[in-house]
Amino acid sequence: MFTEEWTNFLTTDCVVYKINDIMIYPIFRNGSHSLRKASQEILYNKDISMCNDIVIMIREPDARFRSGVNVYCSRNNLTVDKAVSMIKKGELFDRHFMPQVLWLLHLYKHYKGDVTLRSFDHITDYTGDHIGRLQLPHTEIPVLEEFTAPDRLLEKYFDKKNNIRNILMECNVLS
Repeated sequence: MFTEEWTNFLTTDCVVYKINDIMIYPIFRNGSHSLRKASQEILYNKDISMCNDIVIMIREPDARFRSGVNVYCSRNNLTVDKAVSMIKKGELFDRHFMPQVLWLLHLYKHYKGDVTLRSFDHITDYTGDHIGRLQLPHTEIPVLEEFTAPDRLLEKYFDKKNNIRNILMECNVLS
């Protein structure tokens, strides 16, 4: 699962948004723009370690993958068929469709405490009204299991505090 492109992502800035005294870690295609708009404060990198509990919205993996690929294609003037072919060959990587467990690993670089995973259905609990940032036509595409299977393991953690390390260990992201 780990490639050089995914590893490069892990070197980027990590952010957590504070919304009404709740700390929320944004993941692309999971309401990140709505969360940012609703935030009163943004913590970066080392400052994240001071948090007590971080909420993370987890989107249904197949829907997120399809949405992410469609967004990438729209922004880069690429056909979905070409993008899927490139993804299968390992030639195309993007944050919008990378596995959500890799986003958790990104957070883990700066935060070792408890997290509460919540279904994306709860986005309006934090943002008020969530309107999809990009209302693009979505082409049906085949789901690539290597991008979605790791995220299916996350559902069992919904609505309970868990240590982020334990989640990553069970998802075989940390060895």
